[in-house]
Parts: sequence; C-alpha cells; structure tokens
Amino acid sequence: MFRRLLPVFVALGFGLLALGWGLVTLQRMFAEETEQARDSLRERQAEINRKATEQVRELLRKPYAAPDYIVVANGLQTKPSLARPKPTMTRALIEAYEQRRPVASPTFVNRLVVFENEPELADSLGRLQELLAHEVAQFSQAELEFFSQRLAEHAKERGVPTSTLDELRAGLELGNPILPKVKTPMIFAQSWYLGIGFSGEQIGREIDFEKVLHEAAGVLRATGVVGVDDRLAAQVARLQPLSTLMVTVDMPELHRAAAEISRRYSLKNSMIVVCGLLAIALTVFGLLAQSRKQRFLDLKSDFVATVSHELRTPLASIRLLAETLERSNNQTFDETIKHFPSRIVKVADGLHFLVENILSFNQVTKGRWVAELKPLRLDEVINDLRADLTEASSKPVHLALTAPDDLQITADPALARLLFANLGRNACAYNERASVELTVKAAKTPGGDVVIRFTDNGIGIPGDEWENVFHDFYRLKPTGAEVHGSGLGLALCKRIMAIHRGTLVIEASGPKGTTFAMAFPSPAF
Repeated sequence: MFRRLLPVFVALGFGLLALGWGLVTLQRMFAEETEQARDSLRERQAEINRKATEQVRELLRKPYAAPDYIVVANGLQTKPSLARPKPTMTRALIEAYEQRRPVASPTFVNRLVVFENEPELADSLGRLQELLAHEVAQFSQAELEFFSQRLAEHAKERGVPTSTLDELRAGLELGNPILPKVKTPMIFAQSWYLGIGFSGEQIGREIDFEKVLHEAAGVLRATGVVGVDDRLAAQVARLQPLSTLMVTVDMPELHRAAAEISRRYSLKNSMIVVCGLLAIALTVFGLLAQSRKQRFLDLKSDFVATVSHELRTPLASIRLLAETLERSNNQTFDETIKHFPSRIVKVADGLHFLVENILSFNQVTKGRWVAELKPLRLDEVINDLRADLTEASSKPVHLALTAPDDLQITADPALARLLFANLGRNACAYNERASVELTVKAAKTPGGDVVIRFTDNGIGIPGDEWENVFHDFYRLKPTGAEVHGSGLGLALCKRIMAIHRGTLVIEASGPKGTTFAMAFPSPAF
C-alpha cells in the first residue's frame, strides 16, 4: 500500500514545504511591520520627552524674585538673613518666668505670665506664637526650647493650631542652607536650583520640583504636545546637572497604541499558526482519505475475488451434479446419486442467498430501499428462520424462542427475514460443535420498544473485533476450516436496523457463543 501511496505522499510533502515557506515569509513581513510601528511610537515618545525636558529647563532658568533666592559671593552667604537664638545656654529668662518676675525684654515672657494668670486679659495663643518668633534673637537656645514647649502644651490643652510655632522650628532647623559650589546650572536635592549670576556670584533658588513638572505639563498641554492624562516625571540625582536632566512623559495613549500593535501582531501570528495547523490537518486527512480509499479498493478487490470464488464453487458443484444426473438419464438412481437433487437445491439456495445479500446491500447502502413497515408476529418470523436454517445447514439446528405469544415488531418483512437469516447463517457457519443451538429471547420495554437477544453456541468473536465485524466487507480470520462468505452479512444487519431506527450490538461473546442485542422502536417513532 505504501508504494501505491508514495506519489500522494510526495505531492503533499512538496505542498506542505511550499505552504510553510509562504507562512514563514508572511510571518517575517508581519514582524517587520510591527517593528516599524513600534519604532514610530518610540520616536514619537522621544520627541515628546525632548520637548518636555526643554520646557522644564526653561522654567528652572526663569528670573527670580529677591525673596526667593540666596546669594553666595566671595565665599559668604549674604541673602537671605534669618534671626537666630543666642548660641548660649543661659536660663535667666526661664528663672524670671518661674519666679513670676517682670523682665524689660523680651516682652513675650511677661505676656505669657499674664496669659497663664489672667487669660481673659491676655493675648491669644496665636499672637504669643508670633511674638516668640519676632523676638527669637533675644532668647538663648535653651530658653527658646523651653518657651516653645510651654506654648505647645497650652495649645494642645486648648486645641489651638501651632502653625506659626511649627514654621519657626522648621526655619531654625533649615537655617541658611550651605549650598555646594557649582560652575554650571545644577539641581540640588530636588529643592534648590543653583546657577551663576551676572556678576559671577552663585545664585540658589529654592524650588518645588514636582510643581515645576506640573507647570511644564500645563504649558505642553496648552500647545497640544501632551494630553490631559499625560504625566511628567524625572529621575534626579542629589546634584543633577541641568544639561543632563531628562524628563519622561507617561502617555497612556502611547501605551494603548503599543498594546494594540502587540495584540494585532499576536493575532496575525495566531492566524499563521492556525493556517499551518489547518494545512497539517488537511494533509493528515488527505492521507487518511487516500489510505481509506486504497483500503476500500483493496477490500473491493478482495470482495470481487471472494464473490467470484463463492459463485464459482457452487456453480461447479451444480454442473458436476447435473452432468452426473445426465449420464444417469433413464436409469434407476442408485444410492450414490439419489441425494444429488437435494444437494443441487441446497447449493442453489446458498447461491441465491449470496446474490440476494449483495443486491440488498447495494440497495440499502445507496438509499434505494423504501421500507414498508408492518406489524410482524415474532414467532412467525422465527418459524420461517427455523425452516430456512434447517435446509441451509449441514448440521442439526435447534432454535428456541422465549417471548410472549402475541409479541409483534414493526418492520419491513423482507428486511426482517434478511436480518435474522444473516444472523442465523453466520451462527451455523462459525460453529465447530456437532449441532447448532440458537436461542431468541424477546421482551417489550416500558417505553414500547422490543428488545431481542439472539444467542448462538458458535466460536465467539474476540473483544477487539466487536466493532470491526460490522464494517463493510470485513471478515474474521478463520481459526479452523475456511468459512465461505462475502463479509457483508453483519454490515447489512447493521444497516437494516438503522433503517428501522433501531440498534444492533454485540452484548456478549466468548468460547461458548455470542449474543447479539437488537432493539426495534415502538410504532410511534
């Protein structure tokens, strides 16, 4: 078979190679197209990042108002000036407060005493916080910490905000920052912009870098460079040169575009894979179809050979018997030839059954048989089968029926006769016992169907052949003497049951025989 299918294998192989080359080429085209689209998005992102970076640098370089910056000239920081407490740790004002002695200055101490003794005549806590900040230079470090703590305690007791006091503490902690010396514009700790003034002095401006980014985003939105949902971000070192500052723009629109490009690329690749799998599947199906076709041709050839043999053998027997009778014409038949007429009838009957099977199979297979369904008494059908098998078999046949007397099946009479005849003749042919024992048991189900079990005492059917025996032209390999047949009997039985919308299966099989189960549906189908 392989040699006969070799041209088909070669043609399909070349076809697969050509299709594979085409799919690979198409995949490369899709990959190049996708990479070009991604490059375009990257170029657009880079251009927007460049514009955002230029905008942030421009905002950082803008002129400053005097209170916003400090100046370092000749190594000394001259702006701004911030009052500081005395660098001593004296506690004179604390002692005066505790003894409730008035002091000439600062006036804060006297007013705090009045607040604690006569609150209705005193200044508010907010005013006392402002007064402490104004007179901070008249306190030592220890005195400032003491009175700040007293104010905080009073504010906590009365639930008064301490914003002025907090600002004072923060300012004292910050002091006048010592800025690094730079030769080019820099960003220091994301809080200061350091530059060079017109006279060569170093200028530092306190900045809110996040606010600068937000302001730059507003300018870019106004010019249509970025959208409403886009956000600016930057990785800034502790001492970041302005010339190397890089701002990136997070653009959801570009993310969606990139995701869409990836989705389309995946979809195209999936289509290529599906086409490849489909081509492989079609190739496999083609090979299976060719193999099945070749097997069918082989079966057909075997069937022709089998039928020719099956026809030739009985015809030769008929001819031989007839010639013997012709030579004995007008003579009294002796014991040797007196049974020849019955043998001729039996052989002709077998030949007729074979031809009938072939013609019926052809009509049923092509849908030309129009079933004429009628109620049939099962006992009458079995009686006809008993008579048929008695004449056809060379062995004694005992056929027993177990069923209600009035049990009927709805079936085509001719097809029902063929169905049981094939089952019965197969049971006789594949039987190595002295006599053929057949049992037919039938009963009606609650749904109205008639289930019939046909049991023989033959050689049995192997379990792995239960499905194969119903295939067209399939014959079991004989274990003993050769069994004549066409391989159509059980296949025809299966199709007959299908015409009746019933079922036929092997229910059990072994060395003691085989049981076929068939179900005829109720007339209401």
